[in-house]
Amino acid sequence: MRADTYLHAAPLVSQPQRIKLPFLTPRTPASAEQHAVPARAVECSATSRRAAEDLVEGQPTRVSLFDEAIAVVRRPGQSTIAYVDRCPHRAAALSEGRLTASGNLQCSYHGWTFDEGGSCVSIPQVRDGAGAGGRACATALPCVDQQGIIWVCSTPGASPPMDTIVGLPELDREGWVSDDFVRDMPVDYTLLVENLVDPDHGLFAHQTPNFDSYAASSDHPMSVQSEPGRTSDKIVGRVDGVLKLTGKDEAAKSKALMGEKGSAQDIKSTLEFEPPCMVRWSRFDQEGKTSFITAFYAIPLGIGRSRLLIRYARSIAPWFKAPRWLFSMFLNGFLDQDTYLVASQQATTVGAELAAAQRMGLSSGPSDATAIGPAPDHSPPAGATGLQRRQLYCHRSPTDKLLLAVGQWLDDAVPHMPNRYRGLQGGHLAGAAAAALLLLPREVVLDRWECHTAICPSSRRAHSVLSTVRNTSGIAAAVAAVAVLSQLASGTQGLSSSTPW
Repeated sequence: MRADTYLHAAPLVSQPQRIKLPFLTPRTPASAEQHAVPARAVECSATSRRAAEDLVEGQPTRVSLFDEAIAVVRRPGQSTIAYVDRCPHRAAALSEGRLTASGNLQCSYHGWTFDEGGSCVSIPQVRDGAGAGGRACATALPCVDQQGIIWVCSTPGASPPMDTIVGLPELDREGWVSDDFVRDMPVDYTLLVENLVDPDHGLFAHQTPNFDSYAASSDHPMSVQSEPGRTSDKIVGRVDGVLKLTGKDEAAKSKALMGEKGSAQDIKSTLEFEPPCMVRWSRFDQEGKTSFITAFYAIPLGIGRSRLLIRYARSIAPWFKAPRWLFSMFLNGFLDQDTYLVASQQATTVGAELAAAQRMGLSSGPSDATAIGPAPDHSPPAGATGLQRRQLYCHRSPTDKLLLAVGQWLDDAVPHMPNRYRGLQGGHLAGAAAAALLLLPREVVLDRWECHTAICPSSRRAHSVLSTVRNTSGIAAAVAAVAVLSQLASGTQGLSSSTPW
């Protein structure tokens, strides 16, 4: 059942907007709900959870969402703080600032300093704090660390209830651990979500048989329904956990995966999309238990750009913890197999969406980009029809039943995203909207440094160590080569002196 209800979204953006959540039934009044979107993936140990390793302690970090920026700072021994990434003095980026000994954020341009609530506590050029109130205050944003992920709410002063944050209940249980990964992609949020709920591509893009156990077939149809989530319904697909297109015989098709008991015929492979950002893959036995979960967080950095957080949660061998950089090397190679394919869809799909938005007269003006507080609603006019993905695509696979449901949610929700149509000005495309329609070269789409290494400290450290080893080996090899050449030169000189010609 659809519910034409508007829920306040609180992603990492400088103002809250309303995201329409059709296909969902809210549990609480819309005015009481506050959603949050994660800033960065984190490390989680077997015995304790710690703040995001990706956010270097004491160092302000810029995080983008919906083509807006905030500054996040993890403070030693104190709570994490976040601000709209703009100093009220001269609009310099606060993410370029520094953390003071008292835990305040100081703008590195002129030294204005702000406490965790955004109040200006110091203007070095002004005595006795004169002029430090009112417009001199920064815009602080509530943030919280839950399950090792830092979440930020874009409504200043709000206290979003913790149970609205989309997480994994299993990680609060004894014996569960996770391995985490982060990657930025020049791929739109809508395409990323569709890719994450599509197991059919795994056999061909990744050539991995395990995807087959999540796919549907005529003999094993998928049930798709809405079920209660944390604040709204989630879209859930369930299918028999056997292999459908692979497996040489029935025994191979029905073989359980590692950590599972009995036969795969007793397993239900389950895919869940919990708006606005989490896709979860898991397999449940007849007792409703699972030992392995793959959770994907799709974060819209801006139109045509996303951040993918992957969390592998497990109760299998919780004592084992692979080095994160090694885990990331494997996953980067795996994602390289289909990222360019997904990017190749963008000009068509995002282009069709923007064309539909233009027909409906939707746009986001420049004034929307900097306001904090209630923002104008850019809802489609009554009776207007935007992009219909079921008409854009040709669905034939039994698994497409899940994509049709998720596509319906995207059709209705995406037009309400903050700044989604900022580039629609005067009947033409500009800025990020125009850039989103360009298929970048493969080497740019798969640029390992920009997409991953630059935002993952563990991989950066490994890269630094390996580069040092390589350079050292190169120097050693060069020294050895010089020594060999010197010996050869000495031998040649001796030969020349003893030869009459």
